[in-house]
Amino acid sequence: MNKFIITTVATHDDGMYQKLINNQFNSVKVLGFGMKWTGFKMKYELVYDYIKDLDDNIIIIFLDGFDSLILRDPKIAIKEFIGKKYKILFSKEVDTIFKNIVFPNCINNLMINSGLYMGYVKYLKIILKDMLNEVCNDDQVIINRKCINYNFISIDKDSKIFKNIGKFENLKPGNAIFVQYPAQTNHIRIFRGIKEYSQFLILPIVIINLILAYYFYKENEKISIYIQLLIFTIFYNYIEKSCM
Repeated sequence: MNKFIITTVATHDDGMYQKLINNQFNSVKVLGFGMKWTGFKMKYELVYDYIKDLDDNIIIIFLDGFDSLILRDPKIAIKEFIGKKYKILFSKEVDTIFKNIVFPNCINNLMINSGLYMGYVKYLKIILKDMLNEVCNDDQVIINRKCINYNFISIDKDSKIFKNIGKFENLKPGNAIFVQYPAQTNHIRIFRGIKEYSQFLILPIVIINLILAYYFYKENEKISIYIQLLIFTIFYNYIEKSCM
């Protein structure tokens, strides 16, 4: 059986991190612990830096650090991966209206979730190096935009190895080996989510502001217009804009 390494990126201890690294099956290589979080693309940067000098035939399994668990023996996943002759296998994203707005589809109307994936070092080096050249700082947006450029990417559409569970789904992982649960909500993640994802909603936000400006203008509420423009300016300067 091919050598495999399970990796994750975690800058600190949060969520399900302790359960992940203290699982009963395999050790997990933690990347980035103690470092300052610089954005989602940081995960690609750290994984690429770790694997760039590894043997091409090693299989890397990546699991998000705060929301993922290993429920069954990873060797089952390796056997399935090799048996199906995959090169790189990503998990399937849960389909929601918000995610359809933010993330493009990859192949066959399926969307990749970049929080769970596995692949040979040989092929991961190719795509990760390409990802690092992108201006966009969101790992999932990047891979879904560029996945059609590679003929060696597959998606685990039947969730045999990876399972992503949405917030409003029946929380049952089935027979998947690796499962990613809904992110735990706290004030840090809420503000980070606003900062990182508002860029994908900027058009409707601008339209709403124009409608409000027109209403205030009709009502001769000039002070309200100034306040509205000030709030929008502060908001626009605050949010991430790398993927716009």
